[in-house]
Amino acid sequence: MVRTLADVIVPALADVCGIFLLPEFEGESIQLPFVAERLISIARTGIPPVVGPQAIDEERDFVTVIRTRRPILRVFPKGKPPPGSMPPGAEDYAAGTELNSVAMVPVIVDGAVAAVVAAGRYGDRERLNPDDVDLLGRMLAHAHVHLSNAMRFQRTQRVALALQKYLLRDPPRVPGLEIAARYRASATSAEIAGDWYDCFVRPDGSTVLTIGDVAGHDLAAAVMMSQLRNMLRGLAMDRQEPPGDILRRMDVATELLDGEGTATCILAHLEGPDSGVWSLHYSVAAQGAKVDGLYAGRPAIPTGRLILDAVSLGVPTAAGPDTMKTTGSNVR
Repeated sequence: MVRTLADVIVPALADVCGIFLLPEFEGESIQLPFVAERLISIARTGIPPVVGPQAIDEERDFVTVIRTRRPILRVFPKGKPPPGSMPPGAEDYAAGTELNSVAMVPVIVDGAVAAVVAAGRYGDRERLNPDDVDLLGRMLAHAHVHLSNAMRFQRTQRVALALQKYLLRDPPRVPGLEIAARYRASATSAEIAGDWYDCFVRPDGSTVLTIGDVAGHDLAAAVMMSQLRNMLRGLAMDRQEPPGDILRRMDVATELLDGEGTATCILAHLEGPDSGVWSLHYSVAAQGAKVDGLYAGRPAIPTGRLILDAVSLGVPTAAGPDTMKTTGSNVR
């Protein structure tokens, strides 16, 4: 809906449009500096200003719009905007396109300014006027419900993404092992999800590796992911027992505490090296799951490298003990 609104504004009302998502300010106070995220940036011709975070560290019209909750219109000679009149990161663009006017309108959601819409005209096109600003305000008001939902969704996504990035830490340094982790969200789905990986060392010196996935692509999935990750850490530290027993205990706890959520998980213990041999024990909580690259009794991959590839993990952890697959192998 946000993109659709920008596509209507350009070219019907303006030549360029940017929509900025704002952080949540404490109370009514707006303290500098802060970061606004340009979510949408489109232009009638040429390349518009880039999307992404924009730092605001000085007083300017953009800040005034947020503080007063009122739109601001600036008209000026082509390519020569007054200092502080441009939206964040648009100064060079204004000069290069011969921008002649710009309007910024606040978007209020749940009583707070959640976003700012900036629109401008350039070249020989007639400059924006108060009637155009009024029309832009009415367009935003007409789309208020959809725009509010989009803003809330974007904010929720930011919170969930921050939570997920905080939890997906770098693996520990373990003598004799080279552990690396990389997370990339699917380009065809939401940026956040309930996926997680983890690695830590237990009191007995064994290394724990785990990969899991909570169903869903929203804040609820990210929150449940954090709960399961932390629960699994506690259970693995509490007792020195095989991976299958740990997953069974987590399965019971998950079913009792949150019977609605579903997740899958692979848990592995890596012990050694004993005479140069590492011993791996793993368990998969999923029906029809398989782990490629592990062959009992001989190295899985060339000496010194071990790759776990969890495939087809798509059912609840609460599937029952019969679906907990536990295997061990020696890896040199």
